[in-house]
Amino acid sequence: MRLRAGLETSELAKKVGVSNRTMRRWEEGEYRRLPAESRQAELAQALLVSPASVREALLANGSNE
Repeated sequence: MRLRAGLETSELAKKVGVSNRTMRRWEEGEYRRLPAESRQAELAQALLVSPASVREALLANGSNE
């Protein structure tokens, strides 16, 4: 999703207001719970997709939630 939007990890992290490490963890599915809905909405806005698409991608990457 990020690559389709033409963004580097660091660019997306900056747009959403999180660290590069957090962004990498979200992308790699290395988290215990999904990001807050407000963060999911920020990701969706930055990626020009729906919040539902972001949530689906996060779930597909390996959240325990």
